[in-house]
Amino acid sequence: MRRRHTLHVRGGTLPLGEKTALMGILNVTPDSFSDGGQFDTADRAIAHAHELIEAGADLVDIGGESTRPGSTPVSAEDELARILPVIEALADKKVLLSVDTWKSEVADRALKAGAHLVNDITALQGDPDMAAVVKEHEAGICLMHNPVLYRGGAAPGHFPEFGKTTRKRLDALADLDILESLERYFDIVLDTAFNAGIEATRIILDPGFGFGVTEAENFRLFNHLTTLLNRPFPLLVALSRKRFVQRLTPEGGSFDETTAMLGQTSAFFGVHMLRVHDVATQAKFVRVADEVMAG
Repeated sequence: MRRRHTLHVRGGTLPLGEKTALMGILNVTPDSFSDGGQFDTADRAIAHAHELIEAGADLVDIGGESTRPGSTPVSAEDELARILPVIEALADKKVLLSVDTWKSEVADRALKAGAHLVNDITALQGDPDMAAVVKEHEAGICLMHNPVLYRGGAAPGHFPEFGKTTRKRLDALADLDILESLERYFDIVLDTAFNAGIEATRIILDPGFGFGVTEAENFRLFNHLTTLLNRPFPLLVALSRKRFVQRLTPEGGSFDETTAMLGQTSAFFGVHMLRVHDVATQAKFVRVADEVMAG
């Protein structure tokens, strides 16, 4: 049976465990790895957000900076110009909004505009002011395992800017086995959160598939999910359209269907939330898992 949690976010709560929660991806960028440029205007992004909500998204994760390999970093001002009109337009809808950013200035403005949760791919390590912003707004926070932060430019999947912000206490993780480094990493970033006064009920963990890891390490992380669930936190899995998922897809097949199959397996493992591009397809697969586990 999947462990139950109540995730506390700015201005509300999200029950987790009875059914698999779905986080719909909304990239308001020209260069994201699978959908760059599709929703790079406010009108197109807002329209797609409504499609995600209609398909069953419990949260919409709005990002204004691509983190694909080789991407170009953008300023906080440019990031805000992309995402704020979308957040403001969706703030009165009956759906939770997540802001996908590692910059504290962007998170602060987004939360003031109506976002509820910060999805930080640096897990409070990339910007020293992020933890204080999350605490001030009583927001939810997703802490993602990111080996790029401790492997630097030599890591597969390296993208600009990161590695420059590595904290020295992460350096010791660079030569460890991926499973040991993941466990130690979460110890470190959770310590950052707790020292800032962020309550445990506001935290969700993400093992960070595809960030600075090899294909074999992605598979090991996936098979390690049940061990991660021993921690007293809900778990988010973000596999959607990742390169190793694309490789697993038969020629002529659907990346989103492969994602959905892996998402269904994750749900059976006990994972609480899935971050996906195609909410409608994933919803069909998790509905089966949820009904079986409820039986």
